[in-house]
Amino acid sequence: MKSEWVSHNEKKIFFISLMDMDLAALNDELGEIEKTLSGEPERSVLLITDIRGFQNSPPALEQFKNTLTRINKYVNKQTVIGILGIKEKMQPKLDTITGEKPAIFEDIMQAADWLTAE
Repeated sequence: MKSEWVSHNEKKIFFISLMDMDLAALNDELGEIEKTLSGEPERSVLLITDIRGFQNSPPALEQFKNTLTRINKYVNKQTVIGILGIKEKMQPKLDTITGEKPAIFEDIMQAADWLTAE
């Protein structure tokens, strides 16, 4: 699994990496993400999702949407890295799926700082 727990400012953040995956790898990764986060208390997870290099195909978007819908109850605060150009069309979909507008950053450290700010 490419996604992992990281620590920043003494807080635990789950970093989702969906970079450069074919559909089979994406499916496996999303399954592991869901399994990992389902063990966390509801509304407890600080989340960074990195979609740089994400395969913007209908099947990939459907897998991504379904997983986000199922893990959303575990997420307290979230950011997205890598929404550029055509991927900006994904922003309204992310808002609809998550029920909120995730903060958008191009820099992972800025995203982590924002998540861990009191």
